[in-house]
Amino acid sequence: MAKPSKNRIRKTVDVKAAAANNTQPVVEAPVPETPAATKVVPTTPPQPTSTSATGLGAYYAGLAGRPSKPSVIYVFTKAGYALSWVQRAVRLGITPEELCEQFRTDAAGVKAKWAVLTAKKA
Repeated sequence: MAKPSKNRIRKTVDVKAAAANNTQPVVEAPVPETPAATKVVPTTPPQPTSTSATGLGAYYAGLAGRPSKPSVIYVFTKAGYALSWVQRAVRLGITPEELCEQFRTDAAGVKAKWAVLTAKKA
């Protein structure tokens, strides 16, 4: 039995003719005439689409600036790392959004608050 040939016939494509027959309309983006016409888009993470624990955790982690595991353990210790953002916020007496904002802007301040909170229980 003969092996099939590995030589494949390649079709030559005329790129210029294909481009000339392109029927898709070209749409140009409008150019703002003044600097005031440009819109500033805030860089906040999207609102959570689901209310599952995983979805909310990902949302709050995005609000906190996507911190690494060592940085979260450094601020909240190992016991605090096991908690969710909502549970940490409840223990600190603030909303999860406020906790995430404070964590992103002033992690040392959050660490000090958490240390005072855990020192009371010890």
